[in-house]
Amino acid sequence: MKKIWLITPNYPPEIGACAYRIAYLAEKLAAAGYQVEVIAPYPSYPEGKMAAHFKTKGWHEQIHINSNLSVFRYKTFICPTKNIALRFFVLLFNFWVLSFWLFFLKKKSRPAQIWLQSPPFPTAMGVALWANFWKIPYVLNLSDLYPQVLVDLEILKKEGFLHQILRRGEKKMYQQAIFCIGQSREILQQIRWLAPEKEAILYRTGVDVHFFRPKKRYDTTHKFKIVYAGLLGLVQGLAELIEAIDWEKNQVELHIYGGGLEKSKIKKLAQRFPAAIFCYPALPQKEIATILADYDAALISQKQYVYGTVPSKIYEALAVGLPILLCGVGEAADILEKTGTGLVSKPKHYEGLLQNIIKIKEMSPQMRKKMGRRGQKIAQKYFTKQKQWSRLYRYLKTKD
Repeated sequence: MKKIWLITPNYPPEIGACAYRIAYLAEKLAAAGYQVEVIAPYPSYPEGKMAAHFKTKGWHEQIHINSNLSVFRYKTFICPTKNIALRFFVLLFNFWVLSFWLFFLKKKSRPAQIWLQSPPFPTAMGVALWANFWKIPYVLNLSDLYPQVLVDLEILKKEGFLHQILRRGEKKMYQQAIFCIGQSREILQQIRWLAPEKEAILYRTGVDVHFFRPKKRYDTTHKFKIVYAGLLGLVQGLAELIEAIDWEKNQVELHIYGGGLEKSKIKKLAQRFPAAIFCYPALPQKEIATILADYDAALISQKQYVYGTVPSKIYEALAVGLPILLCGVGEAADILEKTGTGLVSKPKHYEGLLQNIIKIKEMSPQMRKKMGRRGQKIAQKYFTKQKQWSRLYRYLKTKD
């Protein structure tokens, strides 16, 4: 039985999409006959702090889920900050913490393969070096592209000295991996550009449509209610978006579920506009699945376009049958425009977003229902977690 170390920064009970994606992958690999050991820090996403009941735990713990699946958790240093240099040093410190536990685990049993999750890019790059040193083949599982993300966020100068060094490291990781997994077609394009000979498999975050209560009524006898459920970070820029639109004047409510660096600022905005902006804690996916259908449309925001990213909330909104309002570009925009399941405005173009809000608000219930039903069919046909796994499993069978 092939043993796999699946090294990831997020794993349930964290509530982010990456955590659920990795958990589903781990469970499916275990069910397929692999012996999987997930190695992850104690949960701290999205609030940037460890939950109280984890603070009392020891420096590490081992949880056996079933005969083929176990989870090794360990404590790391948590420092939510906008300071890029400080974040880098935190990642570097946590990489050495992880390295200690990898050496500790290595003494017990060495895996046949290591599956690496990136981001965090510095951790993935460091573990890739250990894997090469130990002569253990690794698979690279990419949710975002680094250093491209830093360029898109204008943190790193394109073709500057540091960018060139990181790009060489990125290319080397792709070349040395057994194969790569990407959550978008843009990520696959990047892999094939830097490492044309490397096999790359599309494995989207996807959605388990059975969890999500489909929307049935599309008439609005109340204020038009928009839901945002996701990370409240700098890339999403939701605080700036809220301030740019007169929600009360346009008779629209925005209901926000999530956590992140902008959470405190958004809560203050909710206090300023109590009739229009409503702020709630982040919820587990199974709870989100039961409330999305109560709203009239889903908002997905990208203040800055980051190449390779497709917000996971798109798949959930499609599964429910919610019309989607996307403030963004790239592959996510292409999906909505080609399928007719939402309206798109460019990042930071809030006048365009407002026009799209009014357009969906003034649609007849029949038109909104038609858009929603189309989204449900698209989700079931292309974006279920089951379909993502089936594609990957067929590929794995060719490698065994």
